[in-house]
Amino acid sequence: MVLWSHRISERQWLNFGHLDAITGVRTRTATVHLWFDEAIASARQDDAKKILPDLDAAVKLSRALLHGGHSDLGVPLPPPVAVQFRSHAETLAALVAEFKEIAFKLHANPEARRIGSAVDQRFDVVFGEVQKTARALEILAKKNLVDEYAKTERLLFAAVLTWTSVVLASTVGFYTRERRRRQAELALAKMYDEMEERVLARTAELAEANEQLQEEIAERRRTEDILRQSEEEFRGLSVQFRTLLDTMPDRITLVSRDLKVLWANRGAGVLSSAVAADPAGEYCRVLWHDGSRPCNGCPAATSFSTGKPANARMSTPDGGQWEMRTVPIVREDGTIESVLEVATDITEKLALQAETMRAAHLASIGELAAGVAHEINSPINGIINYAQILCNKSPAGSSPHDLASRILKEGNRIGDIVRGLLTFARERKEERRPVGVTDILSESLALTRAQMKAEGIVLLIHVPPHLSEIVANPQQIQQVFMNIINNARYALNQKYQEAHNNKILEIRGEPMREGGVPYVRVTFRDRGVGIPAHLVNKVMEPFFSTKPSGNGTGLGLSVSHGIISDHHGRVTIESVEGEFTNVLVDLPARESAHGDDPRGR
Repeated sequence: MVLWSHRISERQWLNFGHLDAITGVRTRTATVHLWFDEAIASARQDDAKKILPDLDAAVKLSRALLHGGHSDLGVPLPPPVAVQFRSHAETLAALVAEFKEIAFKLHANPEARRIGSAVDQRFDVVFGEVQKTARALEILAKKNLVDEYAKTERLLFAAVLTWTSVVLASTVGFYTRERRRRQAELALAKMYDEMEERVLARTAELAEANEQLQEEIAERRRTEDILRQSEEEFRGLSVQFRTLLDTMPDRITLVSRDLKVLWANRGAGVLSSAVAADPAGEYCRVLWHDGSRPCNGCPAATSFSTGKPANARMSTPDGGQWEMRTVPIVREDGTIESVLEVATDITEKLALQAETMRAAHLASIGELAAGVAHEINSPINGIINYAQILCNKSPAGSSPHDLASRILKEGNRIGDIVRGLLTFARERKEERRPVGVTDILSESLALTRAQMKAEGIVLLIHVPPHLSEIVANPQQIQQVFMNIINNARYALNQKYQEAHNNKILEIRGEPMREGGVPYVRVTFRDRGVGIPAHLVNKVMEPFFSTKPSGNGTGLGLSVSHGIISDHHGRVTIESVEGEFTNVLVDLPARESAHGDDPRGR
């Protein structure tokens, strides 16, 4: 009896699963049909992806009813055994598949999505057949369920007499399943009511939309009348637009696929003296350089080949620079009909940019100098202080005292070099005093003589012992001399990697006069790689360097030039590439160095 009761319960649960699956098919197909009715009624084209899962679920449930599977609630559904049920299930699966196919056609072809179209009519017929077949399956399932209920009741009546506890448990299960079935029926009935209400509402909206369509047709007719009346006004606007294009400073041309000018504004007609005032029919290259060959990197040709806008910079024989922008004009079939060229004169803009960049470089030097001073001053002050302590604690004349004195001297020189770098960034008063060029030169060579000897550089010095003094900051002038000597060493080592007879650095000092004003000239001559003629005038520009990246900052000669200019002197460079370089430093002699420029500058 227990086994029989279990089997009846399984068959009841299976019938409930069939009802759940059938309800799911009816609900989802009704939802999809309602959505397309709304879409057809409102003539909207929004995405149908949100109802595609309902279609897939309906197909899956119909196949589960035929071949086995699971209902929405997860009830296992074996393939049907009853012939009548299986026949209806096969019909339902075929109808749902056709319903899905028609729905995809409606989604893919908006033209078919019209009220009364063949596809729409077939869609309604298939939907009705689906609902009808599903209803027939539902009736069979309910009949089976009722039969099973009758069997259950008879079983329960017998079980009450013998197994009260089993009957109680079966009663609870029966009540639960009955409640679920009732809930499902109520939900389906509610959905039917809602669907009917929405259909009525959409029908009213369709009527309203039809009225709006009639109003739009009338409005369109009125608009056509207005357009016909304003045709003459548009003709006048066309003349005004052409006048506007002719007065624009940009040069505008329309070119064909063979790069011939179809139309041009008045500004383009004066590009070249080789064409008439109207360049139509001429090759566009003739407007730029009177050439017989297309321009390198022609943007019009690029737009024709890629179908995208292009940019290029063009130059004219008079040195002008133009920014060319091209835009392809595409037909409805996707082919490029022509290309519109718009050229803007950027000659003055480029010149201003160059001046702005130079000003920015000069301004950045001040920031660089401040940063270097900040980073170097703190550690160098510590070195100077420790060196002074060593000097104070060691006996005068001893080796530690001499070494500490040298550290102290060089530390002070580094501090003076930092202050010298700051003079390039801002004006400030430096302590100047009469000093001999020979002394400054000796101090400079003391730091580099040993290194030059190791590099095989021959040093020749020709400085008269009684050469006039100059009034200067000795540390700054030493900085200048050190920079020039290091540049000469680099040039000699680049040309001669080993010792050579011509690996010579010659330093000569001599008095001279200019405009009746006495000067001291110090000439540094090396026989190194030299400087190319086109770069001689650039080597003293900030950040310019002939050395490879990483071997120079481009600040040495520019800082030196600033120091010498601040001393009312000048730096002159003479060079022949591959032969020699002469750096001439002219400083006012002491007789004329009183703080003012002896040349009246």
